[in-house]
Amino acid sequence: MSSRITINGKEIKNPILKNTLTVVLLLFFFIFLLLAAILLLPIIGIGIGIGVGAGAIALTTLAIRYRIARRRFAQRLGNQPFHTTTTIHQLPPTSQSEDQTP
Repeated sequence: MSSRITINGKEIKNPILKNTLTVVLLLFFFIFLLLAAILLLPIIGIGIGIGVGAGAIALTTLAIRYRIARRRFAQRLGNQPFHTTTTIHQLPPTSQSEDQTP
């Protein structure tokens, strides 16, 4: 079972030339595959970037929904919301005389 390689309709019978042509064709094929893979890398990168961006948007949306649900649940129970603001009670002003010693 030998492969027949023809150039311009003439069969090549020299096995060295036959093997050389096969190797050259395989090299061109692998170089083509390598170039195709390199050209596809940006497209794959863009796809990964879109996926990461969509995941970040989804997680942010879930976090916002979680906070809103937590706030509503706390209000339904009659508790204060979880993000309460604290008021600072200031001391009454003291006289600032210069003769005070600690």
